[in-house]
Amino acid sequence: MNDEALLALLHEILAGQRAILEALGRKQKPDAAIAAAAIAALLRAIVAVFSGSLFTVKQVLAHAELPEAEALRAAIFGAVGSRNIPHKLGDLFRKIVGIEYDGLAVHKVGTTSRVMGWMVKEV
Repeated sequence: MNDEALLALLHEILAGQRAILEALGRKQKPDAAIAAAAIAALLRAIVAVFSGSLFTVKQVLAHAELPEAEALRAAIFGAVGSRNIPHKLGDLFRKIVGIEYDGLAVHKVGTTSRVMGWMVKEV
């Protein structure tokens, strides 16, 4: 991802976060369009990192801890907030399987007794 695309993604994520925080400040739930934009930004950030490869929630979170992963961290925060992130991120993926967000969708790829594999693909 080039610098201009990364900057555009960060601006989009920040706009979504501001809208969510404003809605929460008014004690209202963010509307569906804001939530969908946050999910789309998260899926784009995941594609930028994993390029259509299989990943787990643990791998996404591990990558988000890297200094250069600011866009991914912001997208995760925008989509699931800052508390109980592993659980919320896994729940989000299960909830949105197969649903298109800005041309991308999460697919469940595999599972073991304790780990779920995911992939983001273009629709």
